[in-house]
Amino acid sequence: EEARKAFEYVLNSNKADEITTRKILYDLGNTYYRLSEKSEETEASLDLLAKSLVFFRSVIEREQNSEKYSDRISNRISNRDKDASFNYVLVRSKLKILQDKLRKQKQDQQSQQQLYQLLVELKEREELIASQLEQMEIDPSSKESTSKRVEILKARQENLERMRVIKEKIQRMLAAQKNAQQPGNSSLPGKSI
Repeated sequence: EEARKAFEYVLNSNKADEITTRKILYDLGNTYYRLSEKSEETEASLDLLAKSLVFFRSVIEREQNSEKYSDRISNRISNRDKDASFNYVLVRSKLKILQDKLRKQKQDQQSQQQLYQLLVELKEREELIASQLEQMEIDPSSKESTSKRVEILKARQENLERMRVIKEKIQRMLAAQKNAQQPGNSSLPGKSI
């Protein structure tokens, strides 16, 4: 964080030459990338990675728009620009992975909410069925009561089966989430910047 502030101060001072400006832009890209790695919140990481991309892109654009430099300066700049291009691609890939992860988390959350709501409805239905069966125990009469009881018991069995299936889905979703959150499940293999 201190490095970021120092780089931005020098960059905003308008006193840096082209080489220093590109170096600062490159270093800011790296700094925001590293801050994104330390962030524990996906949305904050996305914001930091987007900022990192802006700085790496600035280095690349400055190279594309620059005038010819002497060979010595050109070589010093082009090596950094190659690194900036590599890092730009790497950060863009990580950004996409995190965006996909966030989208999946939101979808999972919606699915869990829907399953929970369905489970609540099934539980309420089970309570109604239990109440109907209890009422029939109090007032057992005629053949109509027997056929109604069979109907209610069949509905109860279907309801209990649906509840069992939903509980299993919820358990699988929770297990998958727990597995995804365990350390060591890095989603970005390869060279880090």
